[in-house]
Amino acid sequence: MLRSVFNGLIGAITLTAAHQLLRKRVSDAPEMDRLGEQAIEKIYAVLGKEAPKGKALHYLALAGDIGLNTFYYSQVGSKRGILTLGKGLSLGVGAGLGAATLPPFLGLNKDASQKTPRQSALTIGLYILGGLAAAAAAQSFGKKK
Repeated sequence: MLRSVFNGLIGAITLTAAHQLLRKRVSDAPEMDRLGEQAIEKIYAVLGKEAPKGKALHYLALAGDIGLNTFYYSQVGSKRGILTLGKGLSLGVGAGLGAATLPPFLGLNKDASQKTPRQSALTIGLYILGGLAAAAAAQSFGKKK
């Protein structure tokens, strides 16, 4: 199980690092961290509390993204083989499609992932990259069949 979580962490860090790099270089890059911030603000509002502001909110959103994506991508498992690569790809496609289409249904700003067709495609691509990174970690560090 620990190997699976490690593989998930590799996927989550890859996704987050690629996303942050893309945001600095591409004008219509996805803004998934903004969605995280909005979600945190909504949770705090439901609890009747004031959400953190500025960098504290941003870092909390990034930490939440990495934590949740770690456990999501840990579903790749810890075995080597083509099925693990398929799992990584399918997890990435599923998360990417969800991230690109669900925000308005969750009461979040759709412009963070749906402003342009390119932005939606980049969103999906980032999550696929995370899934494949988790699968690659399983291939490198996983148990032999």
